[in-house]
Amino acid sequence: MLMVPLRPSLPFPKGRAMNDMLLVNVLLPATCAAYDVWVPATLSAGEASRLIAAILSCHDRGHPDAVRSTALMSEDTGCFIDPNSTIGELGLAPGARLVLV
Repeated sequence: MLMVPLRPSLPFPKGRAMNDMLLVNVLLPATCAAYDVWVPATLSAGEASRLIAAILSCHDRGHPDAVRSTALMSEDTGCFIDPNSTIGELGLAPGARLVLV
């Protein structure tokens, strides 16, 4: 389950333990918009990026072609994230800034 908050006060997803989910900030460069997304820690980065891309392409109806690829990159380090690693294995801090490229 991924959630893109439309309001800053969107609550934590029900039915999940806090250590099962990680809140990350995803930048979509084509629109210069950033979104906070809850991502399950057990999901691979590749799966997470595909789901995030699907959600953002539906969410940003004004720019349906803005999401063309599904690789994730760390905004802080500029390094691409291994798509085979789980979100939990990556050691990302809550609020980590990622770029969907």
